Amino acid sequence: MKTRTGLLFALLLPIVMLAASAARHHWQRTRGERIDLPIHGYDPRDLLSGHYLRYRVGYGVATCAQTPNLPTAGVCLKPRRAFFTGATPPRGCRLYLRGHCRRGRFEAGIERFYLPEANGVALEKRVRNHNAALRLAVTPEGEATIIDLLIEGRSWHESIPRRQTD
Repeated sequence: MKTRTGLLFALLLPIVMLAASAARHHWQRTRGERIDLPIHGYDPRDLLSGHYLRYRVGYGVATCAQTPNLPTAGVCLKPRRAFFTGATPPRGCRLYLRGHCRRGRFEAGIERFYLPEANGVALEKRVRNHNAALRLAVTPEGEATIIDLLIEGRSWHESIPRRQTD
């Protein structure tokens, strides 16, 4: 009986964790305030991690220049853009992203956009050659979730020719 309970627990735990992760992601998307940030793309593929666009986010303010490796930092997005160190945003900051500095770059967990394998090359070219941005949902706690990748103000689905998305 003990073995059966352990096996049931081992089988159910990953399912429960996956459902909890999906619920948290959905909650962040619906609760967060929408904001668009420009991006500049580069390498879209990694054999171990799958197909994704990897890019630099344009926060509109210098980040991590003085502190190349910092475990807690952030970018205030509203009412005005500012970089801050530590866990607490500056007074008056209504919307901010929480992250860290690694090798001189600010990372907030939004630096990759996973995509279908067939669209990797086409999207890479569009991000490099066009006006690209991320549409984010940012929670009051400073956590961001990617809602969409925008190419010239439209969803990436609309910018890829129909034959490449089927």
